[in-house]
Amino acid sequence: MAIAGGKQVFLLANPGVTATKTVDLMQPRAFVASIMITAIDPLNPVDRASAVAADIISWSDTLTVSPTPQAWGGDHWGSLGATTNLFHGCAAGFGRFVTFRLRSVGPAISAAAGGLVVF
Repeated sequence: MAIAGGKQVFLLANPGVTATKTVDLMQPRAFVASIMITAIDPLNPVDRASAVAADIISWSDTLTVSPTPQAWGGDHWGSLGATTNLFHGCAAGFGRFVTFRLRSVGPAISAAAGGLVVF
């Protein structure tokens, strides 16, 4: 795959707030995407109630849970198949839209992340 271009996004999530951004590649095409946490700002001492999650939840309206999410169940995530699970942080696929998500779980943590799509 020859590189034709790239796009980046910046996400910020505060306590209890989910940030999502969708990148439009202007036409369906092959791509590689990745999201990474760039900063974590604990507002109080971090404990078991706090978590940060950055993932790619979909491309071209198809959830990225196949074959399984990266994490599910327990007190932070949903049951298998739920959109509240932790999805993959990098993906290679074909489509027009790539949606990134950053979540701050709990009352005392903020985070920032960057997403990148190369096509």
